[in-house]
Amino acid sequence: MARRFDAGLAPIVATGGDVDERLVAIILGEHYEQCHGDSVAALAAWESDLLVVGSRGLHGLKPLGSVSERVADEASCSTLIVRGPAWQRVREELFR
Repeated sequence: MARRFDAGLAPIVATGGDVDERLVAIILGEHYEQCHGDSVAALAAWESDLLVVGSRGLHGLKPLGSVSERVADEASCSTLIVRGPAWQRVREELFR
């Protein structure tokens, strides 16, 4: 998306929870910033035009209060929550 719209991109990893460092390295490479502490507060406070947040794709009652949903609610900019098989395929490839 950043390339398509000739926009800047600042990958951020919120390390306030369960973070798989190998998966982060595969998706983002070596160039990203880390936000420590409360993930929701750190991501929601980030100043940008668009915040893109990954989601683990939980279903049923589990996603209530999820980080991605709370960030979308609290962020002062537009938020895109990325769900779906793309993240799951990367994880499956890692743990074969």
